[in-house]
Amino acid sequence: MISKRRTLEIYIEGGGATPRQRAPLRVAFTALFAEVSAKIEKKNWKLQLTLLGSGSEAFKAFSADARRLKHGDALLLLIDAEYPLSTDPLEHIRTRLKWPTDGLPPEDIHLMVQTMETWLVSNPTALADFYGPGFRADKLPQRTALEEEPKADCLHKLEQASAGARAGKYHKGDHSAKLLKRLRWSDICTRLPSAARLHQRVALVTGVTE
Repeated sequence: MISKRRTLEIYIEGGGATPRQRAPLRVAFTALFAEVSAKIEKKNWKLQLTLLGSGSEAFKAFSADARRLKHGDALLLLIDAEYPLSTDPLEHIRTRLKWPTDGLPPEDIHLMVQTMETWLVSNPTALADFYGPGFRADKLPQRTALEEEPKADCLHKLEQASAGARAGKYHKGDHSAKLLKRLRWSDICTRLPSAARLHQRVALVTGVTE
């Protein structure tokens, strides 16, 4: 007997206030997770990505929907940490972002530490390919523990690195989705423990083995 196909949905912060504004970033995340999606499909799972604007909007939707999932389906949350992460994600949301977390599953809450730009600078080669001549990879964050790079510093250094490049200085609205599509999810997981944690959760939920 063929088992019923289940859905793994990820609520993601970002993309703007309307579905039309969110569409480019949703396409970018879909491309980034394409390999993951293909793997879980073999386990009879469907990956569904939902962009929800601000972090607070994404969290509010997750808080409501995580408690009324259809049997067998799964829901994860992916938002910016905004601040340095010194505790587990659930505790971070409760103490730093000041949002109520009672009853929420900690294993399903995931943070882009500290911001999506941290993901972007995790792969200097992909950035150099996009920006072309004039891109200064030496201006990017150089620390090994990349997740410790402050949010403002990460953005500033990315802007510095791209300021003289052919494709122009980094602009979140114009460049983030285009850059995200060029990254390899496995490379992000190698450099960022928070991304590896998300990857491991997806694998555990869907039964995918590496």
